[in-house]
Amino acid sequence: MAGSSYTDLREKLKSMMPYRDGYKGSSLRDPEEPPYGSTDRKRKYHEDSESEPSDYEERQREEEEAQKVKSGIRQLRLFSPEECAKIEARIDEVVSRAEKGLYKEHTVDRAPLRNKYFFGEGYTYGSQLQRRGPGQERLYPRGEVDTIPEWVHDLVIRKLVEHRVIPEGFVNSAVINDYQPGGCIVSHVDPIHIFERPIVSVSFFSDSALCFGCKFQFKPIRVSEPVFFLPVRRGSVTVLSGYAADEITHCIRPQDIKERRAVIILRKTRLDAPRLEMRTLMPGYASDRLSGSNRDPILKPKRSHRKADPDAAHRPRILEMDKEENRRSVLLPKHRRRSHFSSENYWRKSHGEDFEEEEEEEESSSDGRGRREALWTPARGRFKPGLGSQLDMESQRTSILHRVVSFAPDPLPARQYDMKTSEPISFYLSNLEELLAWKTTSDDTFNVATVPLAQRQPPLDSRRPRTLVCHDMKGGYLEDRFIQGTEVADPYVFYHWRYIDIFVYFSHHAVTIPPVVWTNAAHCNGVLMLGTFITEWTEGGKMCESFLAGEAEAYQAVAKQLAEMARFFCFDGWLVNIENSLSVTAARNLPHFLRYLTDQVHRLVPGGQVIWYDSILRTGELRWQNELNENNKVYFDVCDGFFTNYNWKEEHLLRTRELADDRRVDVYVGVDVFGRGDVVSGGFDTNKSLRMIREQGLSIAIFAPGWVYEHLGSEDFLNNEDKFWALLSELLPVHSVGSLPFCTSFNLGMGKRHFVKGQERRTEPWYNLSAQEIQPIYTNQTMPNGAWLRTRCCLQDAWSGGSSLLLEGTIPSDVYHVTARLFSFQVPAPPRVFLLLIYKQASQAVSFVPQFTTRRQLSSACPPNPRPPSPAGPARHNPSPLLTPPPHIAQFLKGCGQHRKHGWQSRCYELELQNCFLDELSITLSRRQPGQDELSFACRLGKIWVLDAAGLRSLSPTALASLALPIDVAHVHWHQASAGWLSLNLTLRWIYPSSKATCFRVHYRSGACASGPEPPLVLIGEAHAPLYRVTELKVPEAQESSSCRLEFLVEPVPKNGLQVDPDMWGKLAFVYSAPKLPSTNNSDSL
Repeated sequence: MAGSSYTDLREKLKSMMPYRDGYKGSSLRDPEEPPYGSTDRKRKYHEDSESEPSDYEERQREEEEAQKVKSGIRQLRLFSPEECAKIEARIDEVVSRAEKGLYKEHTVDRAPLRNKYFFGEGYTYGSQLQRRGPGQERLYPRGEVDTIPEWVHDLVIRKLVEHRVIPEGFVNSAVINDYQPGGCIVSHVDPIHIFERPIVSVSFFSDSALCFGCKFQFKPIRVSEPVFFLPVRRGSVTVLSGYAADEITHCIRPQDIKERRAVIILRKTRLDAPRLEMRTLMPGYASDRLSGSNRDPILKPKRSHRKADPDAAHRPRILEMDKEENRRSVLLPKHRRRSHFSSENYWRKSHGEDFEEEEEEEESSSDGRGRREALWTPARGRFKPGLGSQLDMESQRTSILHRVVSFAPDPLPARQYDMKTSEPISFYLSNLEELLAWKTTSDDTFNVATVPLAQRQPPLDSRRPRTLVCHDMKGGYLEDRFIQGTEVADPYVFYHWRYIDIFVYFSHHAVTIPPVVWTNAAHCNGVLMLGTFITEWTEGGKMCESFLAGEAEAYQAVAKQLAEMARFFCFDGWLVNIENSLSVTAARNLPHFLRYLTDQVHRLVPGGQVIWYDSILRTGELRWQNELNENNKVYFDVCDGFFTNYNWKEEHLLRTRELADDRRVDVYVGVDVFGRGDVVSGGFDTNKSLRMIREQGLSIAIFAPGWVYEHLGSEDFLNNEDKFWALLSELLPVHSVGSLPFCTSFNLGMGKRHFVKGQERRTEPWYNLSAQEIQPIYTNQTMPNGAWLRTRCCLQDAWSGGSSLLLEGTIPSDVYHVTARLFSFQVPAPPRVFLLLIYKQASQAVSFVPQFTTRRQLSSACPPNPRPPSPAGPARHNPSPLLTPPPHIAQFLKGCGQHRKHGWQSRCYELELQNCFLDELSITLSRRQPGQDELSFACRLGKIWVLDAAGLRSLSPTALASLALPIDVAHVHWHQASAGWLSLNLTLRWIYPSSKATCFRVHYRSGACASGPEPPLVLIGEAHAPLYRVTELKVPEAQESSSCRLEFLVEPVPKNGLQVDPDMWGKLAFVYSAPKLPSTNNSDSL
């Protein structure tokens, strides 16, 4: 790209950036308000100002306000995953009791997508009040809500007191807010005349965010950019006081509730807080019995009397709002009130008073989309007129769509789809113009990772040396760019996740967005995924000058886009690699850019990381240092980590360690496995470099481990890969599973064939890393007693996916058994544990028995609560086999028995434990009878579960019964395949919580254009997100006087391995009729 185009970019920034005020104003301002850029609006903020503030002054004001908000926030990570699980089970009990009507009337308050449960003290708010507005809230009379449950005191409040978050006896009001996906609470301030400060909240079930200073609009719902965005992790404690509690509104946006989330809010009521009199709650009480200013507000009927729609959380419709007001104290001075922010009163003035009635009408109506011939509706016992009476609703989860075939061109976006097949693909950006112009579209959703970052120990923020792997495979975006997978034999995969902390997807494109399949695989195994922002050579220099040599606005624009990409696509940050010289001005701004990018990533991505590569000196000169020193430390000081170049020697390590001091683990010393340049080692000798680095307590960055695949070839890749990592394993601490339940089928995300419950479903090779599951510890060892043991991936047979775990080896004549270590755990042991195995054993001469080890306390290497190592070693436990599994356990093994002709068998074990931590899971293989001969063995593991008996209720099939699966359609394309046959491409979309499913199987029933026997159901693919692109599907051509019918069925595959009843699958009846004449000019767009 010519240099002039980068110069032009500086002038284009204001028009190109989606976060600019002018841009926001065009879509988010209220129709009754003046435009965002007008003088009237600015005077709302500056009533005493004689002149309009400049853009710079506006930005300064916003940044100052964000700092004020931040000053009033305190966050702590106090609750471990195990503690969260116990509390979440108690919250489920509260929900169950409420459904059974066991609480007092005013304890429970229901709203669409959000339920409240008041304990200790309850209060009126929002639409419950006849007179709405700040200061109108009242406490209920004492005794009108249930007391605070004992478990809240024991499991939550006590811990907060112990950590001095709140004083003893502070809390007398506890509220549980239970949000469904898409739920929210509009901008508000907790009533100052009701509650003391601070306000303490503890989050459970999933990660979310709290936003400050947002403006809401409705129908459709829209939310302005927040003044401050606060990520809120599961198990975290958030404390609001000062400016954050009193001077600015806070809210939870619908887009920040991706999964079910609950929060326990703990507060203390003021002694002088106004309280309703008991008579105001009595039937027949009227406001005209009172007079004067002391008259109490009269309450509207309680929302808790309305029956909740169990499928409401998953129906694709306009989101209803939690109608909690913007509650500001009437005591605040006028200039400190944000009345223009979204309060319910403000909204009602613009949209009328009958909001609740409108909501109920919306919930009972169907949703018609598009033209008359393209109507869609989720089935609710009837469908909209226009389709004809020949279509009946098969089930409550059936959607019906009627289309007229059209061959009109409707090209797909080239960036997100392969032009030959229309398959969705992962993409990169080539230059700064593309980066600045990027904004999210519905076609980007294929590239959004759906697997949340798994919990494991020790966490990344523990102060121990880490391991980073930087992927560099032939330029990147090869077979891994196909989001729905592809047919390829012997692809490159990475599966030794137990040894690493961070994975960087690297390419030489300017903005490398990690392919979603890699992000899903990394997150499944608890590893962070980073993209790469790189500039190189002459063109890279021009690019850097265009955003670094100008005003701060330019580099901030780039940083905001990069951070927003990480947030939207759900990866975890960036490696920044500037490999070209910079001007003095650009070099001066580079640390500011890096700091701003790091701050933005931290703001938008929980646990996000920005790592700098050793290339540029503080003067702007391009010169690799191979160490951390005073010439490049300025970049290390403003980001999360430093990735050194590869040509270091021992003296470089010593100087780096001394300068990094207590941040030495944030220095990742580069090791090029290809061994290019003046390096210590590479290839199978890479362990020599690692040993020198570990001796200095520094972290490691392993660059291009794909050397194994590129240099040695693909034919014996898995064996060579195991050999490479086995040589490094003693220098790479194993990471531990951090939570239960635990389940894996050992699937690598590839295979020569594909299996479902031991049955071969397809015989072609396949590759899709999104299908990869949690991987074990792979070992290959010869023991001093002569025994040999190896665990490796087996592609010849599998229970689920494309691979199983093969345990093979030999037992010498004088040895009785060998033990294979499979998984490391750091989990508080439940009182009762179930272990389930699906396996296949070739020889009956060897028996195998699972074994757990436990410890009395966590290892000192596993923060966040380091303790000295236990004086006693680990205790070993052999769980007891259950000949007949209990019914609630047998459901996991359903289908195994009927496939015994394929050799797969199942076992169930039980183990009771007390006051300890799970440490390891191993398999011991033993001779059945003593003998003189050396004994060889081979055993395959197909699937394994480790389950907490107390949590089995939430894993039952009935827990899935309320999840709806309506299906929608987009991007329909027709082609004439041959005489009498059409080729159909379309995108299926549905809504289903990502936390509930590991994938979705998409089935198809071939087109029927006339009466006859029902065609068989055919599996056409697996989706790892709630959407799937059907490509080149051959269907019969419809005649002019008739219609044809196809059926698509979506089967959720739960993460716990249970089978969902076909009645609970999503179903689309797709009816199409013959194309109209060309003059009708039909379009395929929905």
